[in-house]
Amino acid sequence: MSKNQPLIKVFFLVLIGSFLMWVNTSAHSYLAAVEPPLGTVFDESPEFITLIFTQGPDTGPSEYFLESADGEPISTFTPVYEGEVNERVILNFDETLADGNYRIAWKAISTTDGHPTRGIVPLAIGVEPAESTSEVVQTEVTDPSVVRMIVRWLIFLSMTIMVGSLLFPLIAPNQLVPPVRSQKPLLLGSFFVLILFGLIDLLIQSQEVGASITNILLESQWGLYQLTKYIFALAIGALIFSGIQGRLGRLFVQLLSLGVLLAQSLASHNASLGLVGTISDWVHLLAASLWLGGLVQLAWIWMPQPAKRSNEDRLALMQTLIPRFSQLALISVILILISGVYTAYQHIPNLDALFSSMYGRALLAKGILLLPIIALAAVNRFVLVPKMKQWVQSHSEDHSLKPILSRFRRLVAVEALLIVAVLFFAGVLTTASPPHLPGAHRGHHEETAEVEPPFLIHHAVEDMMLEIQIEQIQDQQRVLTAKVLDLEQNSLDTVLRVSFAFEYLGEDLGDTFFQIVADKINEGESYRLEGGYLTLPGPWKVDIIVRIRQRLNDLEVTFPLEVSEHGKVQWAESEALDDHEEHDE
Repeated sequence: MSKNQPLIKVFFLVLIGSFLMWVNTSAHSYLAAVEPPLGTVFDESPEFITLIFTQGPDTGPSEYFLESADGEPISTFTPVYEGEVNERVILNFDETLADGNYRIAWKAISTTDGHPTRGIVPLAIGVEPAESTSEVVQTEVTDPSVVRMIVRWLIFLSMTIMVGSLLFPLIAPNQLVPPVRSQKPLLLGSFFVLILFGLIDLLIQSQEVGASITNILLESQWGLYQLTKYIFALAIGALIFSGIQGRLGRLFVQLLSLGVLLAQSLASHNASLGLVGTISDWVHLLAASLWLGGLVQLAWIWMPQPAKRSNEDRLALMQTLIPRFSQLALISVILILISGVYTAYQHIPNLDALFSSMYGRALLAKGILLLPIIALAAVNRFVLVPKMKQWVQSHSEDHSLKPILSRFRRLVAVEALLIVAVLFFAGVLTTASPPHLPGAHRGHHEETAEVEPPFLIHHAVEDMMLEIQIEQIQDQQRVLTAKVLDLEQNSLDTVLRVSFAFEYLGEDLGDTFFQIVADKINEGESYRLEGGYLTLPGPWKVDIIVRIRQRLNDLEVTFPLEVSEHGKVQWAESEALDDHEEHDE
């Protein structure tokens, strides 16, 4: 047998798990836009309103309510979901509403990590809007609790020990593979901890979401992933309890353990990054399981009382098993670092977020703790393992091996305990919002983000000049101002009305075209529109429609614009629609 064959087995199982992956896109469900836009005052009761989320909410436990301006419940909406991932939620009004101020309250459950968010969309019909009509209030339903952090930590700890222990025999020489009964206490202990605290986690989720455990497990995507994970875990527990027989039995249990990690990754923050993010999270979990599970196996199952082992077993332990695990641990460290850097790059937008958000601080603490762990692993890999090989080659007396093994076992135990601490911060990461998402800096609204300078357009058409200014006044709120001038830069007094029309071209989200009449300012000197316009990143078509007295047709000019991921408005990459268009930086 080739000395690398056990590592090839591990790689083969990783490859099988990769093929089991399926694409999953999402993040927390935060409101990105409203159609018609925020700030719209309806002349009469609308037929429907569309909420557009960053990720389609789970269709089961998510809820939408119509309330009075004071928050008194009026009715419950039956939502209609549209879009590729149900990100467009259409709320139909079943009754005609009287003039007044109302609000739409929503509670959206993330389809991946199950985190709930809620918000309020104000609505004005035929009356002056309330002060907050152009603002959306949205928050996390609850802040992460210490109890849930501990629960998630114990779930991760038991899961990685169980999975790592089941996979560890893949690298062991056949004569060293212990009988199942010798590992039963460790495997069943980790299994029962996983099931117990998994149930507690579901109870906490049920309380946060306001739905039964049955409803969460069967009607939410996050719940289905959790149900899958615990079905796999229960199958593993049953096989461990009854006794795993033969290589095929071990292989089946090992595949089930990979399925446990897969289901966990599909319910993670990284699942919002698509297939690459999900695989990255799964590889991260797998590497951590192989490392921690292997350390636990070495320290408490394989290495105790080496003097009682036969000389052949001790040689196999020194010559084969420990060097193999050392090599596997090195691979695990590399995979953990690569996947960890990828996660940090995707979820931490800047250095400040690393220190100012709970997610960033947990990630930082996790990285700091990895440094002494890597140092200990390096001592084992580059100092003690070579000494063991020298002992094997020199056939020295047993007394010269004892201090080497004793030191190796102590370092392995310390290494394992430090990884246990790292897993606590992994549990914290699952309860906190990544700072690039809304809600990660709750309670700090007084800190305003840097606002982009106004985007200016000068456009000559016929014997007139259009001046358009698009200015961001706060997050997802813009002021659009239009002036219609003659060629001498004087305001035209023949203008009756100016309207803005918007159409999103980034992807097929259904009918995204809407037209709004701007408010006349200073007796027609300019026309102003304020609200949640141009919020979705991507290309937009913006039309300016000018109605002029004694003119048969309205004057209509189209501008191709692009909204960046950071909300900056700029020209679209496509060619300008008119040679006379000019952008003043």
